[in-house]
Amino acid sequence: MSEKNLSRRIIWAVDAFAETTALQKKMIGTLRAWTKGTNILIEPVYVMSPDQLNLMPDFFASQKRNIELITERKLNQWLKNAKLPGLAKPTFLVSELFSIKSSVKALVSYAEQVGAEYIAVTSRSKKGLSRMMFGSFAETLILHSDVAVAVVTPNTKTITEPSNILFPTDFSEASRIALDEVIEFAKHHEAQITLMHRLEFLQDYAMSGVGMAPTVLESAVDTYANDQKDQLKALGDYASAKGVKVQTILVEKIFDAVSAITDVARRSKCSMIAMASRSGVVESAILGSVTRQILRTATCPVWVIHPKRAPLKKEKRQQESRSRLAVL
Repeated sequence: MSEKNLSRRIIWAVDAFAETTALQKKMIGTLRAWTKGTNILIEPVYVMSPDQLNLMPDFFASQKRNIELITERKLNQWLKNAKLPGLAKPTFLVSELFSIKSSVKALVSYAEQVGAEYIAVTSRSKKGLSRMMFGSFAETLILHSDVAVAVVTPNTKTITEPSNILFPTDFSEASRIALDEVIEFAKHHEAQITLMHRLEFLQDYAMSGVGMAPTVLESAVDTYANDQKDQLKALGDYASAKGVKVQTILVEKIFDAVSAITDVARRSKCSMIAMASRSGVVESAILGSVTRQILRTATCPVWVIHPKRAPLKKEKRQQESRSRLAVL
């Protein structure tokens, strides 16, 4: 099938100069599993920029064409063995600023321009000083992209089929919108969705400062817990009515969010974790304490969905459907 006949597209943000191709091979395995049985075009995209190559901006500007030729040769060398259905020729973008944010902006702009469903990217999960000095392309991408982002790290185990998708929810509107995307994905792959919610009780050390009598506090906690259970059940019923298999898990122990998510993912043998992304100052802080740590510790691919994007994609599909009917 030619590229022109593939209307759906995902962007694969490739790292042409990675020290090892092992991580890219994990991405290839993930993409193969996620696109199995679809007509999705997989477009490798590399953003050439001074920061990605650790070059001085002036030198980079003078050598852009040579760098592009070297990059193209290197990419084609190992992409020919990828054996991915729907794999397109690599696309090269240029950002002349020494800035990860500028490189991310170029990639996101292109993904929006071609109507990509999501951007697949690898992350080396840098920690400590190395991450602070060099930043993280994947983490910056998640913060600034309205397009969904799928992340594979060195901890990721290669999957053959996304059979069980963990979706942590906080019952927010953003989470509910993202769930619709997960349901659509799960239906195609005949996968189960594991819906989980973590009860956010007061910590023991804070209980004494609440100022309530023990019996009153206990009653309030029970009421809160029952309400959360009802909301989780309602969300599970909603997903089931859409035609997917669902299990719900309410985490009642006092875990931090990261521990709760990774524990459920391990015990339920989930093959991927899907999460709603956040934007803005406060939401970025939440990302720093939850999603960022999930990206660094998860042993399965992590799919981060931007809720603003989902309704736009649904509307676009409806318009395409109306156009096809008009032709008929």
